[in-house]
Amino acid sequence: MDRTMAVLVVDDDPGMRRLVRHVLEPLGCRVRTASTGRAARAELRKRSFDFLVLDFHLPDTTGDQLMGLLDRDLMDRTAVILVSGGTADEINPWSWAGRATFLAKPLSVEDLQSAFRGGLQRSQGRRRRGSGLTPPGTTR
Repeated sequence: MDRTMAVLVVDDDPGMRRLVRHVLEPLGCRVRTASTGRAARAELRKRSFDFLVLDFHLPDTTGDQLMGLLDRDLMDRTAVILVSGGTADEINPWSWAGRATFLAKPLSVEDLQSAFRGGLQRSQGRRRRGSGLTPPGTTR
């Protein structure tokens, strides 16, 4: 990485937040955490992030609902990993539209590192050429 990446981890499980911090900080990331959708929205209003790691099931919302609230500009410059204890079938079309990577819990360090690197490459590619993607349910 040629600069420090800002990462927001949104998960109601403190162990998951610690794991992601433990994996990403040694890669040079600056990691912030939130345990609810409301706290995540507050963080997103204060600063921008290069990467979001979102739990699909939060106490006050879901990860895909939180993604739906993000403006198009933010989604075009931010890579997203959706994590869930459920199956990929429950994760709505965001992951299939190339907007997010899905990881099933429990996460392995290797899977998280791989998803982070892949999301980083896709995010940098979108920044270079424009995303060309429209989130599900919207039109250009």
